[in-house]
Amino acid sequence: MSRFDWTEIILHKLKRELLTFIIVGSINTMFGYGLFCLFIYLGLNHLIAITLSYCCGVLFSFQTIGRFVFHSHHPRLIIKFVTLYAGLYLFNVIFLESLKVFSHNWYLNGLITTIVAAGLSFTLNKLWVFRKEDIA
Repeated sequence: MSRFDWTEIILHKLKRELLTFIIVGSINTMFGYGLFCLFIYLGLNHLIAITLSYCCGVLFSFQTIGRFVFHSHHPRLIIKFVTLYAGLYLFNVIFLESLKVFSHNWYLNGLITTIVAAGLSFTLNKLWVFRKEDIA
């Protein structure tokens, strides 16, 4: 097989993983937001609701991203995954706060933050959490 053939195969796999990540990430977001709404409906304080929904959402995401995007959800990877999402949470807060220098439109700033964080999430999950060396 020529070098071009391998490049095509790798690009195809990367595109498939990215598309699957976007679909699964959308489902994960709906799951987490649904839990948040449920907890609010049940009368929980908003801070407790967001904390519980985020924690449940991260565990759900570990299963779905691992299983459907990177084809692994081995329990030993959960520590890396949780560490990544704790770091992404901090990144989101800091980046969102820093964007107010350019705009006070929180909807736009939130969208920008979400897109950048999703890109970071995909890249770091692929290169660090679900690295093929760690999965085998």
